[in-house]
Amino acid sequence: MSVAIRTPAADRRLTPRPTTPLRTCSCDPYLCVVRKLIGVVVVLVGVLGLLIGAELWARSSVVSHASDPIQQYLGVEPEVTVAGPLVLPQIIGGRINSIEASADQLTYEGVTVTDARGTVRGLSTAEPFEAASVWVAARLGPEELNRLYQQYSPIGGQLTSADGVVNLEGEVLGQQLAVGFEPVAGDNAIVLRPHSASLNQVGLDLSALATFLGGIDSEITIPLEVPEGFRITVVRATPDGIEVEVLGTNVQLAYLDF
Repeated sequence: MSVAIRTPAADRRLTPRPTTPLRTCSCDPYLCVVRKLIGVVVVLVGVLGLLIGAELWARSSVVSHASDPIQQYLGVEPEVTVAGPLVLPQIIGGRINSIEASADQLTYEGVTVTDARGTVRGLSTAEPFEAASVWVAARLGPEELNRLYQQYSPIGGQLTSADGVVNLEGEVLGQQLAVGFEPVAGDNAIVLRPHSASLNQVGLDLSALATFLGGIDSEITIPLEVPEGFRITVVRATPDGIEVEVLGTNVQLAYLDF
């Protein structure tokens, strides 16, 4: 007959260990769920607040970096907006999709224009801050248009503008002279091409009129200074003056610093 000898170690293996009871919510189960949901909402609100704050900072930073150089360079405070609902992902991605700027009036290279507006597309946030395209439009008002015209025209008179046409009115030997011009874009210039003329409201052939009024049948070129890499693409006559559009592609905007 065999006798089993129980050792202290065996007793420890056989003796069940006391278990710690699971902690349960002592409050009403519904209140426990509500408290957990409130905690989750608080965390989400905090994260959302951080994201909103970062987005506002990103948008403000882009506006500041775009407007400050314009103000220093042109002496005007432009209104700048950044297109798109979110700017922070654009900065993280290293490229701003679109920036728009406008100013009621500004002077560039001695020429004053009104209703100036521009759009920068595909702007890199790293040096050399290259933009895929920069479009700028502005209007030469009647006073500025006539000032420039007097500098470069071989004949006198005053210019007025309407939709699609520029008209010259003056006096020759006591007779009322009128010449119609078509404005077109030239090589960094506004080109006025004469297409009609009249004397005392009687239509005349331009070439015949030019026999005693030299230069009346010639184009008038009004040069405009534009930044390097830009070109004048559109010249359009309106009742308020001449609209000029300028376009640049793959332009480096070195004065920016993101």
